Amino acid sequence: MENLPLEMFAPLLERFAPGVEASGRLSTNVEGRFRAPAKLESLSVEGTLGVRELLVTAPALGTDRVALARLDAGCRLAYEDGKLQIERLTTQSDVGSASLSGTFELGDGSSPELLAWLPRQTFDAQGQVDLARLANLLPDTLRIREGTQIISGQLQAALAARPKPDRTEWTGRLMASNLAAMAGGRRLVWQQPILIALAAHQTAEGPVVESLKCESDFLKADLSGTPQEMTARAAFDLKRLAAELSQFVDLGGLALAGDGWARLTWQRGPDQGFRALGELELKNFQFTAGDRRPWFEPSLTASFSATGRGDSVSAARLDAARFEVAAGDAPADQVEVRLTQPVLDLRRGGQWPLEIRSKGQLARWLPRIAPWVELDDFELAGSYELGAQVTASADSVAAKEARLDVTDLKFRSGGRTVTEPKAQIIASGSWDHAARRLAVASASLTVGGLSARATDVVAAFEPGGKTELAGTVQCQGSLQELARWAFDSSSPWQLFGHLAGNVKFRQQGQTITGTLETTIDDLEIGRASGRERV
Repeated sequence: MENLPLEMFAPLLERFAPGVEASGRLSTNVEGRFRAPAKLESLSVEGTLGVRELLVTAPALGTDRVALARLDAGCRLAYEDGKLQIERLTTQSDVGSASLSGTFELGDGSSPELLAWLPRQTFDAQGQVDLARLANLLPDTLRIREGTQIISGQLQAALAARPKPDRTEWTGRLMASNLAAMAGGRRLVWQQPILIALAAHQTAEGPVVESLKCESDFLKADLSGTPQEMTARAAFDLKRLAAELSQFVDLGGLALAGDGWARLTWQRGPDQGFRALGELELKNFQFTAGDRRPWFEPSLTASFSATGRGDSVSAARLDAARFEVAAGDAPADQVEVRLTQPVLDLRRGGQWPLEIRSKGQLARWLPRIAPWVELDDFELAGSYELGAQVTASADSVAAKEARLDVTDLKFRSGGRTVTEPKAQIIASGSWDHAARRLAVASASLTVGGLSARATDVVAAFEPGGKTELAGTVQCQGSLQELARWAFDSSSPWQLFGHLAGNVKFRQQGQTITGTLETTIDDLEIGRASGRERV
């Protein structure tokens, strides 16, 4: 086939990639043979495919357009008796090229774990990207600084697995180099953004890594070891990373700083039992997103430990695990997550029964969430302690008796400022990811002279934006306390009395039904000049 217009495939493209449009001229020449009396036994394919004057637009690209003068691909491969032989698989375009050859044992067609399957294959994969052409092609997608033109830069990658008489040897390399740009008549250079090199081999006992190193201006890392013991170390400078990137990329007001180190060790015994330990230390960490309040941690440390059983490339079960974080000046905020029971069938995800503990200062948490949540007119302070029993899996999360106690609470938002010596929240509930359903069996709030309790609350978020809500809420307390939370502190009005209420509600679609029962005893409404009994 020669010079087929890509526009003729628009209905098919719209079905599988809505909003994506493509134009150009397609030419292809492919020959194939196969034998499948009951199931596929053999297959051979050889051919070429080429597109000229390719133009692609998509919502994800914004104002950018993928415009390539040429895109060529070719292949020669064969499949027989569960083995795929790739003699040649290539692609070339204006911005780069890639190639793959090798032999892959596909077996019976099941889905083996990648880490266990890949070391047994032999192949050679290579690729390269012209960063200057890519940046000129997609300036908005890559957030290239306005007035900056990338004039050079290469990204090269190679990974190979070659058989030897007693083992399979692995070599790999990923390198970005010679990145340069012109901005305002000034030449900007980042000579070696990153270099990753791998030397390893596969044995009957598992992989042996002679060296896996990463070298760059902002990161130094290395990993080495045997199936019985592996060690990884890293040192990094986030401020240097942000400084180098900001020469070429518009970070959109994002500021990043801090330096630190990390260490990981893995040990495995003859009984397939393993032990893993990890540490992280970060000093003077800072993260600011646009005009949001900055997140700053003078000190942040994290550690984890785990024991379990598994083979050389993956864990089958997790018997014990602990993760701890300390952040901020002393006394630091602390978070501890501990596995309370073994996680069986870890390869399938398993059930994770966890105990979560945390204590510290609420005021420190506002900057930590400020980069993602608007908190300009919001202040929160007080000491807190949090505890929860949680069971998590890939499908759901359930919390039992999650409890938050706050001492010396101070809350300010708008014109309201409230202080309370004690506050407490206790809740139990679950989230079903597949059904997009939140179920709160019970939740209670006690603060000052106010208390509220919710039971059997369900929130289901259906596709298309439909929401179903249902539940019961009971509350009681002093009207004077309620007014402090509900009204501006400058309001001349004061409320006195006692409120008791019960609400049952249900929302389906746009319809809300329910009942409301409220009793107010000893109601008084007053101005600053004096009370008036109602």
